[in-house]
Amino acid sequence: MVFPHGSIVVQLGTALEWTPVVIGEQPAIDRAIALIRSLLDDGA
Repeated sequence: MVFPHGSIVVQLGTALEWTPVVIGEQPAIDRAIALIRSLLDDGA
């Protein structure tokens, strides 16, 4: 199944943001933003 790039970016960003919260840590928003920007810069 093929998803539009925007959908993948949103899903990945959401997972990266909320996974630490679920395990009781602070969200790694800066890291999630950096990873998403890296993906977009690489033409994801």
